[in-house]
Amino acid sequence: MILISLDMEAQIIDDIMHKIVLRSIEHGEKLPSENELAKKYKVPRMTVRNALTKLEERGYIYSKQGKGRYLKEESLQIQLHLTGKASFTDKMKQTGYKLKTLI
Repeated sequence: MILISLDMEAQIIDDIMHKIVLRSIEHGEKLPSENELAKKYKVPRMTVRNALTKLEERGYIYSKQGKGRYLKEESLQIQLHLTGKASFTDKMKQTGYKLKTLI
């Protein structure tokens, strides 16, 4: 039973990731509820919850208590080589990012 649950968790994660890659889910869009996904995949709600929790831990979705889960906005990867004598702040400014240091 545990192996089947883990396989279904992976299937749910794969399906949602596939939709993200194909952009059939828009950033900021609400995902179906745990109950809806449990019915769709014919699994216990806990299996769906575990899959969604893993997607949240990986940074793809976020939850609003009492509202549901949403696809995160696309984040930009900043490529910085943090070697040499230039500081992080200087490198960020060189790449055009407005940076503010708070103490």
